[in-house]
Amino acid sequence: MEGGHLTPLPLSKEVIIRIFFTSLCLILLFLCTVANAKIVFSFKDTDNLSGIYVMDDDGSNTTLLTDTLSPRSPRWAPDGKQIVFERRVKLNDSQKVHLFIMNADGTNIRELTEPIQPDGRDLHASFSPDGKYIVFRRYERIDNDNKKHSICVMDIESGKVKKISDLGVNTPAWSPDGKQIVFTTIPVAGMSGGNVWIMGDNGRNARDLLPPPPEDGLIISRWNPRWSPDGKQILYTEDRDKLDLIDGVLHYIPQGYYYFIYDLRSKQSKRLTSQTI
Repeated sequence: MEGGHLTPLPLSKEVIIRIFFTSLCLILLFLCTVANAKIVFSFKDTDNLSGIYVMDDDGSNTTLLTDTLSPRSPRWAPDGKQIVFERRVKLNDSQKVHLFIMNADGTNIRELTEPIQPDGRDLHASFSPDGKYIVFRRYERIDNDNKKHSICVMDIESGKVKKISDLGVNTPAWSPDGKQIVFTTIPVAGMSGGNVWIMGDNGRNARDLLPPPPEDGLIISRWNPRWSPDGKQILYTEDRDKLDLIDGVLHYIPQGYYYFIYDLRSKQSKRLTSQTI
């Protein structure tokens, strides 16, 4: 918008912590199939730098695994022995982000991918059900005005990467049977978007699962889809914000943060939480 730019309105520490722990509990309840599960998560400190932690499912025994180069977006391997994540190559360069893998205890960290373009980023990795592959989002900057998005699959053993789609995606996740990938599209700044989509494991037949967000004066974006263990439902989040011009700067002002479950058989969504902001 002319005369201003977009920036999020800062949230209080209490709001951030409440959202964070509500998210962990809901995801655990939806996905966990065994007792005494471990939760892996990333968390930003007061300097906006991330670390990856694990803790027991009751919130105890929180342990830092790594905070080198601001790692984030950790995901467990199906057997629970490894964790894939993304992190910067240089601490002060947020434009260069590669994928890494480590043991469940934080040892043996090693690089998985190196973007093929200097300002490229590999993001939002997720394991296949058999643990042999990862699916991830690749971002490349062509020039100052053009950028390229794609979704790629990597054979972990050989290191070979195959592009399966030119779609721009966030947080892709394989279905339990390995036949489909759910993801969210990338929203345009200042507009609703980020809807939940699904496609075949080969990148074909991409289609939206949900109708577009309603045009009701709010900016609505959907994120972080996760499969239920039986593959019949998908958990996702929904941000609701409005824009307000404050002192010449256009701010995102949070209006609500919710969790939904989408049932693939009935094609209906059910809201799990009340407003958390």
